[in-house]
Amino acid sequence: MREAPFEIRDALKSGLRNDVRMPRGASACVEMRNLKPTDMGARSPEILTYPITSPAYSQSWPYPQLLRSERTIFFRDATELRTVNESDWVTTLVTLRQVDDPNTAASLVAGGGTIHLAGFSDSYFMTDGVNLIIKTPAYTNALVFLNTAFRCATVHEFDRRLFIGGM
Repeated sequence: MREAPFEIRDALKSGLRNDVRMPRGASACVEMRNLKPTDMGARSPEILTYPITSPAYSQSWPYPQLLRSERTIFFRDATELRTVNESDWVTTLVTLRQVDDPNTAASLVAGGGTIHLAGFSDSYFMTDGVNLIIKTPAYTNALVFLNTAFRCATVHEFDRRLFIGGM
């Protein structure tokens, strides 16, 4: 008995089409939901469990947030900022200092949105529209500063330069 051609097999291997102008009937999918293309065809993606379990964190939008800079992974909750050790997913609280008085501890102000991160090798800038978090090598003892007086909507790193927008 002759095997019938299974023309969708190539499309399931190649995944989504890379250009909207691809002709009808091309060996690529227009849409894939809950599938990942492999050499053997489309498969269900691996189910991930959230690796951070302690401390208890907020689960209301936009928190929690997980961000990665060049050297650091950050875990942002509604009330605190933590760094994450990628090997065992243990979090460490980041101690924030007032930008105008490094001897005074600071805490995040509620009301911000999603975090925007501009990360460089040993320094980073983060904002959520309300809080501006700064760590630069110019400050001694690797202090991390919080500025709530200066408001900006976004920070971005491009070509090793810092861009600040929405002031």
